[in-house]
Amino acid sequence: MKEQYLRSINLGFDIPFPERVSHFQPTAKSIGLINSLLGYENDRAFFIVAPYGSGKSLTATFIANVIENRKQSEDVLAKIAVKVKKVNEVCGSNLQTRMSKDSKGLVIAISGVVKNLPLTIMEALADSFKRIGVSSKTVGLDRSAESIAGILALFRRIEKKAEKLGIDSITILWDEFGRHLEYIVDNGNSKELDAVQQLAEYVSRSKLHFTLGLMLHQGLLNYAKNVSQTVRIEWKKIEGRFETIQYVDDSKELYSLVGDVINLIKPAGNDRLNINSYIDFSKQLGLFKEFSDTALFSLFEKSNPLNPFALYLLPRVSARVAQNERTLFTFINKINSDKEIGISDLFDYFAEGMLADTGIGGTYKQYIETVSAISKVSDDPLSVNILKTACLLGLGTKGERVHASKLLLSAAVSVKDVKVVDEKIHKLIDKKLLLHRKLSDDISVWHGADVDIRGRLDVEKSKQRVTFDLIEFLTDEVSAPQWKPEIYNSRNNIKRYFTGLYLSIEKLEELIKAGFQEQLPVGIDGKIYYCIPSSDDELTQFYKLIDTLSFENRIIFVIPNRFYDLFDIAIEVKCLNILMDDAALINEDPLVLPELQQFSDDARTYLQKMMDHILIPDRKSGRWYSNEGQKIISGKKELKYWLSDLMEAAFYSTPNINNEMIVRKNPSGVVVNARKKLLMGILERTGLENLGLVGNKPDMSIFRTVLLHTGLYYQSPDGRWLWALPEQLLGSKLKIIWKQFQNFLTLPSDGPQSFETFFNHLKSAPYGIRDGLIPILFAAALKAFPGAISITNRNQYLGDILHSDIEDICKFPEEYQLYVIEMNGVRKKYLEVFYNLFLDEPVNVCYDVDLILRCIDSLEIWKSKLPAASLTTRKLSLKARKFQRTLKKYRILLICFL
Repeated sequence: MKEQYLRSINLGFDIPFPERVSHFQPTAKSIGLINSLLGYENDRAFFIVAPYGSGKSLTATFIANVIENRKQSEDVLAKIAVKVKKVNEVCGSNLQTRMSKDSKGLVIAISGVVKNLPLTIMEALADSFKRIGVSSKTVGLDRSAESIAGILALFRRIEKKAEKLGIDSITILWDEFGRHLEYIVDNGNSKELDAVQQLAEYVSRSKLHFTLGLMLHQGLLNYAKNVSQTVRIEWKKIEGRFETIQYVDDSKELYSLVGDVINLIKPAGNDRLNINSYIDFSKQLGLFKEFSDTALFSLFEKSNPLNPFALYLLPRVSARVAQNERTLFTFINKINSDKEIGISDLFDYFAEGMLADTGIGGTYKQYIETVSAISKVSDDPLSVNILKTACLLGLGTKGERVHASKLLLSAAVSVKDVKVVDEKIHKLIDKKLLLHRKLSDDISVWHGADVDIRGRLDVEKSKQRVTFDLIEFLTDEVSAPQWKPEIYNSRNNIKRYFTGLYLSIEKLEELIKAGFQEQLPVGIDGKIYYCIPSSDDELTQFYKLIDTLSFENRIIFVIPNRFYDLFDIAIEVKCLNILMDDAALINEDPLVLPELQQFSDDARTYLQKMMDHILIPDRKSGRWYSNEGQKIISGKKELKYWLSDLMEAAFYSTPNINNEMIVRKNPSGVVVNARKKLLMGILERTGLENLGLVGNKPDMSIFRTVLLHTGLYYQSPDGRWLWALPEQLLGSKLKIIWKQFQNFLTLPSDGPQSFETFFNHLKSAPYGIRDGLIPILFAAALKAFPGAISITNRNQYLGDILHSDIEDICKFPEEYQLYVIEMNGVRKKYLEVFYNLFLDEPVNVCYDVDLILRCIDSLEIWKSKLPAASLTTRKLSLKARKFQRTLKKYRILLICFL
């Protein structure tokens, strides 16, 4: 019995089998739907809005059988026609008249998401021709129709031959049309609804009885809650082409059906309700008008323990906010106790649906108003019950608020204690938690000022539209992802990544005019440009321009497969942010901010969905271009493999050093301190085992991974600890890097060498050395490759090089220069003379590699023995004063001479 009532119907699958609608029970509300789709009303195009489990698919399948009027349907349809006649004499007679004729109709049955509407219509039309036994070739159905224009041409051919074919009507029935709306919203292709508008306009002008029924679970604009205001406006225009049928069945037949179902599933022996009291109040308040007292007693008895007021509201609330798991019949199935179930229980059950119903005319606002009010009286169960009941009594079926009298509210809460409830209601009114309009006797949850948020949003959008920069906004709000070449990173113990950037057509054109041959900046492993067109024409232009470019193999361009209109939804997110910061607006109503936040969340969710179509790789989302041409990427895994290949090709000389603490651009403070300890060991304790480091702290870990395990610092067969020469690092990529350091520090040059240029060279492809390693390698190279060098900082000679100097040179390389001096005989002799000149007792010069430093040391010692005023006094001979001036610049003069 229960299965008969709850059976699910699939329009496309079940039309050929009339016996599957044999259990159809017509109600007063279903008569309007039957008349509309059979063409007995003036309108031809309909939105049929009904909650899950309302029976609209069953009714539509029955109507489809009536339209096609097949011989195998005669018996089933004849029996149902008799039932219809009992509910509505005229409608039943019309059905019997149609079944007595030979004329047949075509039913184009569609369901759910449709990705190719013309093809789907042709296939459904062919099925209908086959069901009614008419050849579809006579109207050219074997020709392809690739557009809606082609489908409309097909309909015109059918109209011309309709009389010969015995066809008197066509009906398009699209079940689960809401799923299709969700699909086009999720894919950012709202323009697909234009095809449906064209169908509606054609249907309305057809000479045949041509009707179009699109079945949804909520109003059209509720599906547009996450799109931009511009799209909502366009959808509103489309909605105007249709007559909306609210298939909310609160008829006598439905209430009787609900009563029968509850009676079947409820526990035995339940007799909690004072039925006579409820009948009296129902009559006084004008509820259940179609029932006699006897019928009403039977209904209340069967539906017990469901409170009659809750019974009255159940189909209305279900129609308004029902979702897949929250329907009229699923609620009934949960009635398994003998406790009275009232309107407050309805509120709790449908709360999740109300919270999610954020579209235009949705129940979200009423819900948060009620929850806000409840929070102020949460310790008073009766007050909570009153507020929940007031909320549901005020819900209309189409998004409007309906009037509920104070007596209705009191009785709906408790018919036993109307006076007590009435007193509590007055207290809630005094607290401004309920609003009572005495002239109209209308009571509702207090909802404060009615702020036109969407109107404010439109005004703000018009202000921002002229100066709004989509690329700048997306960069700030929806950052382009950084993709890691994970396979490459794992193999080479390094973390490289491709930086994501957004690119407009204007910016691309600027780059091309500037002679676009982009080389990536130092330290950037790779770039992915996500192209953002603002129209279909710009999309085409992107494709053309990318084909003309030549660029580095670590640069990638991503062009979407189709244009996504991001501007409107992006500017809406920005304007909502502005409104949420508007203190004056927020203070107008305590509910404004939660509502703005909900709008903002919805808009951001929708924007992210649109961006995912561009940013997340799959075969449908976009085309990826490298310098080798177009690449089809089917998913994230394939992308990571491809990026790894690009990295392997670009950074083929990166040494593999297994220490993620130091092999990075910006090591942590702890690691930098450990590196300083290691630098001190290199500069001061070269020749000692482990450079004198002990323990297992980070400095030792860095020493082992960077210097010991790589072979840079090794123990010779005779027990000495030495620095390796490049040729000793066989089979290691570090050999090339080490040779670069050797050349930099030992090969003489005509002028100063730039640390910045050298370090940038190491950080660029194909080496790609990370900043964290360079100070260690540089310090080690100073000890491994001693030579006649001078390092200057802003033309000041650097004396003994300390670990802090190493860090500073690597951090600010642009401020330092290196001189590598070729030590020929003349220069050596000069330095020896200079060295001895300032000593008290000349010595035989030890041919140290850094003779310059020794010379400067000897001069400094000599200067330290002079009287304090000797370098500043003017009481000197002309020659002495000239020498005094020279001493102030001796470092530069010495270097220039050399």
